[in-house]
Amino acid sequence: HVQMLVKVVCFLSHKSLFSSSLAKYVYSKTFPSFAMDFDASMGVLLEIGVLEAARADDIEQMISTTSSTCHECHSWTWQTPELQADLHAQQLLYYEGALSELKKTKQERVEEHQQRQPDAHVAVPIHDKKRQPHSRMAMSAGKQSRAHDKRADAHDCMRSLEKFVQECDPKSKLLKVYKCPIPGLVQAVIKGLLHSYQRVWHHQVAEFYEQKLDMSTRSSHLILAYHWSHAADHSQADAVHVQKAAQYLHMSARAAIHECAFREGIEQLHHACRILDRVPIVKSTAQCKLELLAEIAPHTLLLYGHGSPEAMAAYNGLMMLVSEDAALDDRAAMVLSGICVNLYGKQQYETGVKIARRIYKSGLKNRNDFQMEVALSCMVQAMAFAGEFEDLFLCLERLEVAYERYKSAGKVQPFVNGVAHCVVAMACWPAALLIVGEAEKARLKLSQVIQMAEETAHPPTLCVVLCTLCNEYFPLTGEVDMCQNAATQAIGISEQYDLAHGRNLAYRAQSWCQNMSEHFEMLRAGERGQDVRKHLHDAHNGRRSSTSEHPRLSRDNSWSGLN
Repeated sequence: HVQMLVKVVCFLSHKSLFSSSLAKYVYSKTFPSFAMDFDASMGVLLEIGVLEAARADDIEQMISTTSSTCHECHSWTWQTPELQADLHAQQLLYYEGALSELKKTKQERVEEHQQRQPDAHVAVPIHDKKRQPHSRMAMSAGKQSRAHDKRADAHDCMRSLEKFVQECDPKSKLLKVYKCPIPGLVQAVIKGLLHSYQRVWHHQVAEFYEQKLDMSTRSSHLILAYHWSHAADHSQADAVHVQKAAQYLHMSARAAIHECAFREGIEQLHHACRILDRVPIVKSTAQCKLELLAEIAPHTLLLYGHGSPEAMAAYNGLMMLVSEDAALDDRAAMVLSGICVNLYGKQQYETGVKIARRIYKSGLKNRNDFQMEVALSCMVQAMAFAGEFEDLFLCLERLEVAYERYKSAGKVQPFVNGVAHCVVAMACWPAALLIVGEAEKARLKLSQVIQMAEETAHPPTLCVVLCTLCNEYFPLTGEVDMCQNAATQAIGISEQYDLAHGRNLAYRAQSWCQNMSEHFEMLRAGERGQDVRKHLHDAHNGRRSSTSEHPRLSRDNSWSGLN
């Protein structure tokens, strides 16, 4: 039974630390006849040096937000220091107590240890439940929680750190957290562990954490998604395990997308779909998979671009949500809008407008404002391309009214195709005003649109708006420096959040800026006018033949038919 306990604790160790409460639960569930020997077995392992009580320094280093990326959970989710620290704290079940205990200096710990003078054979917990945290220390913890990374949620990522504790198990008189000090022991044991054992233990760990974790935190969803998905990693997986794995993967994916970790979120959604394929398809399973695919599709537009094979495949797989009759629900309207922008990305504007009209007619028939707004935001891009400015301005004014309505009601701007669609649609307004000769209004609208994009606090929306202005407004005004600054900002956002759509548009605008700088240098160098004009003409034609995911405004396009 001691040998089996070594395997259990090595399996449960994370960075060589583990919770004795979790170890006792898994050991007792796996070997019921050995349950009574758990405390004695732990004593043996402590005596021979296989285990030792974790020190406050060990735990503090593990949950520190300044520690390096953990290789054991790097594949669980996106990585931020706060989220990683919270994952570690939750795994060790640190919910009660005070962060001030870990903030004590080493000298204070030594002095307290000397005052207690513990018996040499009895492990004494570092934390004293009667001791209250110092007021200044509590204030320091509060300041730390407010200074967290913007991508991490304060409640989810710092809550357990502020309540960190190392407490005693009253039944066994053993410290709650231990570590395996022997280098390489954990890796060697896990390498030789049967896959069937690992799957069973993942199941038991998931059951334990479902009872113990604070389910209001995002890290709890990540932990449960990890263990339930491994418990369901079998060709004949239990249907309950599969459903739970898909459920928690879905929840953790939503958390990732909320933090703008789009690629990680999509990977988790795809993982959930693959897990659902391990059980026979029934109505509930098919519906769950359809919901997962509906969340994947909009973000493929951001990650891979409009008209990309990945985005086209994602939306084509959702056509079953669209009924044949004229009536559409909101989800079907969003699917059609995604297909519409994919067609625009392929320069198939006429077909895309037909889809936009269908959405508008459905919204008009059902008196559904949301569907009409979605349709208008789709039509705007085609109207701008076709030079239908009178109709374009009418659509933009209606979208502005919708934007103000949401804002005055204190509601979040609706997101369609991965962005705040009303704001993104209005990004073509300044260029359209400039083309019809309203330069002053165009400048005012420019500031207004940028402010709207910033107020959404949504990086992809801001990125697409900046890219639109770089490619359509600044080339008309000739403001190379402003175009360069906006393009640089858009490139920074797209690189940080891995947005291929915005990155392609931003680099195209940056290329224009470089070309214009070269042209100005030629003029300053006294090049002949004919050579300059030829150089400008060649550069302009090269820009028009580049990637055209977001077409420029054009007044001389012969195609219309949007009325």
